[in-house]
Amino acid sequence: MTADDIPEAPREGQLGRPAVAFLATGENVDHVVGGVLRAKRHGHVPLIVTRDGTADEAIELAGLLGVETISLTSQGLVSDVETTIATRGRELGVPGVVYYGAPDGPVDVSSAESVSRTAAEFVTTVSEPAPEPAPIDVLVAIPAYNEASRIGEIVQEARQYSDAVVVIDDGSSDETATIAREAGATVIEHGYNRGYGAAIGSALRVADEWNVEYLITIDGDGQHDPADISRVEQVHNQSDADIVIGSRFDGGQSSDIPPIREFGIRAINTLLNATFRSLNRGAGITDTQSGFRSYNRDAIRMLTEKNVTGDMGASIYILYFAAEHGLSFDEVGINVDYDVEDPNTMPAVTHGQILIRTLFRIVENDQPIFVLAVPGLLLVLVGVGFGYWTTLNYLQTATFPLGLSITAVFFTLVGLFATFTGILLHALNRQRRST
Repeated sequence: MTADDIPEAPREGQLGRPAVAFLATGENVDHVVGGVLRAKRHGHVPLIVTRDGTADEAIELAGLLGVETISLTSQGLVSDVETTIATRGRELGVPGVVYYGAPDGPVDVSSAESVSRTAAEFVTTVSEPAPEPAPIDVLVAIPAYNEASRIGEIVQEARQYSDAVVVIDDGSSDETATIAREAGATVIEHGYNRGYGAAIGSALRVADEWNVEYLITIDGDGQHDPADISRVEQVHNQSDADIVIGSRFDGGQSSDIPPIREFGIRAINTLLNATFRSLNRGAGITDTQSGFRSYNRDAIRMLTEKNVTGDMGASIYILYFAAEHGLSFDEVGINVDYDVEDPNTMPAVTHGQILIRTLFRIVENDQPIFVLAVPGLLLVLVGVGFGYWTTLNYLQTATFPLGLSITAVFFTLVGLFATFTGILLHALNRQRRST
């Protein structure tokens, strides 16, 4: 499937392709979500039909995907369901609705337009799901937040080097989603700004559902050159790595990175690589924070199943999590342009604080003896020292030093709590790794 096969998605009130509707139950949520994503990919307005709150998970996912749900208050006859769907379809201004019922397998919606065009009724019910469509080789995902001024150009360029482009609109207040659709991208809309990690999580779920070979992520602020997509894909095709990172410090490519940001990136690189070495999980990644990455099918499936998301720290947490689960890495040099108007970049100090907190959580989770138990024992020793000082002061003055005694108790209790917490977490980690 080529990028030109991905049509523009119609908007509400615009006469375009027919809407497609699916009945969600408590047991077919995966197939419904898959049908919704394929509908978006083919330019249809998707609708999810539910009955009496029997598909709460589907309703929640519909909200995340920006899909409307139609709630039925009773079981009703098929004709009643079709009447309800038809009413909403006419309100949306679509030329018809193809209703797939409650799918119990993958649904191919590629023929929905021809089915609706030849049907006599406004709503056409398709009773049997079609075979699963062929997988996409290269899917480019672009997280975007208020990038209306440049997202169209980025999508058009990315389509030249991929089979499909999906834009994750992370709660933008401008026309980012509309312009991305007009440029030929499939758009997943978050109802509010959920952060970079959540956007990457949505991209991974789409790639997993579409069964793509490679998911390549680039930033939506214009700093990444879409022409590098082909270079990253080529390296990934020739490499045994599960994740290929587009590095600003590898391969001699141009990157006019500001000195303070370069210093911070290299410092985080050093800390994360040291963490990897201490955990016996490899090292040597030159750009741990690059958003230009390629994930193969194994990496997509594992990261999706484990639901690896988070804030801006997701860039390094994903690498740690992938390494912990045996995935391998490679790098290739890319071009990065920092001379773009109004880049959507977090202040360096704030970004650094988030990354440091993420690193600390990583080490705390994996080495609780080092992070909690050892400092806890030191605090206990400090508490004992203050206790000795309290006792000595009382014996010499016959006056009880309340301040010293409170300090001794405080350090001792905090130290004991940290020590036992570290030992407990260490035992839980050993049990988790042995299962």
